[in-house]
Amino acid sequence: TDCQKQLPVLQAFYECYPQYPLVCISREENADSVSAYWAGAGFTMPYSAQEDRSVYHLFAYQGIPRIYVVDRDGVICRIFTDSPLASLEDLLEAIETG
Repeated sequence: TDCQKQLPVLQAFYECYPQYPLVCISREENADSVSAYWAGAGFTMPYSAQEDRSVYHLFAYQGIPRIYVVDRDGVICRIFTDSPLASLEDLLEAIETG
């Protein structure tokens, strides 16, 4: 449910900054289910459906959602988790100061 709450915020961010490299990565979801959810929610941001945890385990072993903000050099400068969930204002501030 936290992901379902966070995704509309990410969509709003994507609409504000479509040029910012953003991709939503699923955890243990196949492409058909993610595509159906995206269509039903009206999301247009890019995603990568992952049927296992291999990509997720590159960054974490517990806790979702996770948002990683990178600076101009591609270095992670801010991490948001589910406690608390990131607001649109949080994300905008992170990219403006990162």
